Amino acid sequence: MKGKQIAALLLALTLLAGCGTSRLSSVEESIPDEGSWQDLTLPGLSPSPKPSANTVMPELDLEEEETGTDVTKDYKDAFIGTWDGEPSGLTYEFRGNENLVLSSGGNQKTYTYWFLDTGNQVRLCIFENGVDMETSFSFTKKGDNITLYDISTGDQVELLVRRPSPTPTPTPTKAPTVITTAAPSTTAPSPSPSPVPSASPAPSPSPSPSVAPSPAPSVAPSPSPSPEIQVPAAVQAALPKVECALDVIVSGGSFGTSDAGSFWSIMARYASQGSYAREEGYAVLTPEEMITCAGQVYAGIGSLPECPEGSKVVIHEAADEATGKPERYKLQLGNLAGLDMKVISCDGDSTFLVEIRYDNNALQYEVVLSGGAISSITEK
Repeated sequence: MKGKQIAALLLALTLLAGCGTSRLSSVEESIPDEGSWQDLTLPGLSPSPKPSANTVMPELDLEEEETGTDVTKDYKDAFIGTWDGEPSGLTYEFRGNENLVLSSGGNQKTYTYWFLDTGNQVRLCIFENGVDMETSFSFTKKGDNITLYDISTGDQVELLVRRPSPTPTPTPTKAPTVITTAAPSTTAPSPSPSPVPSASPAPSPSPSPSVAPSPAPSVAPSPSPSPEIQVPAAVQAALPKVECALDVIVSGGSFGTSDAGSFWSIMARYASQGSYAREEGYAVLTPEEMITCAGQVYAGIGSLPECPEGSKVVIHEAADEATGKPERYKLQLGNLAGLDMKVISCDGDSTFLVEIRYDNNALQYEVVLSGGAISSITEK
């Protein structure tokens, strides 16, 4: 639900409250006064007093609402669950009904969230009841971590770490079932004296051979797939830049300097991980920093491809002698989606095979390094 729609809903509820016909939900009745939620305010959100029942809220300016495509259904499942926020210490619970519950010290507050594709990046939008404007963050997701960024400065605002769901409890329940199946077999010889004594020795050998061979085949397969791959330090250090490249490749791009669009998309992802100057959602690099950064990803690169016209991923600003403004490159922050990637084999410390899961498919790529940078990536 967009911020405009939520505000209109709040206006309707406010007017109903003035007529004495509205009824607070059980969740709203359990929430204390706004003043007690100071510690639960999201970074970038400021608490505002609740409007009185007799106050008519002004209409929102349509130009203030962010425009874009609602892509909540595409991103919601990756966020649903409970996360610990750092450094705020808040607990974030993203629910399937598009409610976000923030908790701190036993207190809770509920927000509404959705995802908006603005054309150049996807944003997490969070709406607080009683506030006209929603707050938006760009984000990156890697494994069980989500990083939220300020969309105007590109600075990191919050790191969300997913809480693992407790799953060890079902395992012990299988142990007793194995024991109970053995118990009836031991009682089987007891009824044998009543019919014929000669029948009692016959059943006794039958359970013993059936039990003996069963553990042998079950134990044999388990050790075979379990050996750990020893990943050399050089390969481990290259994995972040490999992930940046594969994130573009699986989206239809390629690795190489001939495809300028793919090149700058990969570099934007890699620059997002560096400690470069930041400005309005972009990492800002000098020409020297840019060629050094590119050389860390692309082995043997000598020059930079032209920046695509009208691209929002990269902006090249030429030097202006009149104003003294230097030449610089601006690379958009927060594009990396975060891949489920693992190394499955290594040939020395320069060639290795990685597997990623993308759209429920397992894809394998051979990566060749040269001097710590990527020389080639080939799908297997």
